Amino acid sequence: MNKHKEEKKKMKIKMQEECDKEKKRREEELIEKEEQYKRDIKDREEQERKIREELKKEREEWEKQKQQERQRRDEEEEKWRKKEQAMWDEYYQKLKQERERRQIEREDLQSKHEEERERMMEEERQNHDKEKKRKEEEFREIEEQYKRDIKDIEEQERKIREEMKREREEWEKQKQQERQREEEEDERRRKREQAMWDEYNQRLKQERERIKMMMEEERQNHDLLRKRREDEYREREERYKTEMKREREEWEKQKQQERQRREEEEERRRKIEKETEEDILSGGCTIFLFQNGRCVEEYVEEFVDTSQRAISSDLTLMEGFRVGLDEEIQMLMPSVSP
Repeated sequence: MNKHKEEKKKMKIKMQEECDKEKKRREEELIEKEEQYKRDIKDREEQERKIREELKKEREEWEKQKQQERQRRDEEEEKWRKKEQAMWDEYYQKLKQERERRQIEREDLQSKHEEERERMMEEERQNHDKEKKRKEEEFREIEEQYKRDIKDIEEQERKIREEMKREREEWEKQKQQERQREEEEDERRRKREQAMWDEYNQRLKQERERIKMMMEEERQNHDLLRKRREDEYREREERYKTEMKREREEWEKQKQQERQRREEEEERRRKIEKETEEDILSGGCTIFLFQNGRCVEEYVEEFVDTSQRAISSDLTLMEGFRVGLDEEIQMLMPSVSP
């Protein structure tokens, strides 16, 4: 019975160890998959960080190019303003020089005229009126020429102003077109970046949904497997109980048979003792030999030598031989039937 309990306890311990090992293995697999999921998430975050850094670098590069383009346009505009200012300065310088030259010529003419006039007045007293008239006409002609020259210079200034105005309007128009083109380029870039981020977020969302579904499926599979293991454990336990019940019945049966065998042996022993008493009363001799841990050959030789001097029945001798054996060998010997 103790042996049966120990076997049952060992089987329970073994089954519990197997269940614990399987549970530990499943937990390790689940932990490993969670670690893998964390590593995947970490890789995704690293890819997101790299993409953000690349986009940031592209944006910085684009901002740098935009800044360089703006600086280049500012430099060109500054050059153009300087050039325009230089042109206007040169024009005003030339105009000033021309006016000064005209003024000098006019002053010269006036001085000459005054001198001529004085000379004419001096000569008037000497010459006649015709010469005086000729000189006056010449002076008027020179004055008219001077007025025409002034008018031509003003006309040239007006044309230059109109041309400069037209060039400025053209430059403003180009500048407006360039600004509009840059705004369109910025808008296209923003749309492209927005589309890229939308696509990336969509893929990230799909990937998270897929990983979530995989984890949910893995959890369901783990639950199913655990349920199947529990069913198998309950089935094995039921089978073990049935087997233990059968073994207990067999053990009870063997115990009953052993009790019956002992009762029969006790009955035979009583009969042998009775026969021995009868032999003693009739003047015979009874053999009392025991093995006492010796080898079976020595015990057999001694029993044969002694049994030749004994006066007993064969059944008594056989039972005496069996009783004298050690207990572990005695269990292997068949019982003597009367």
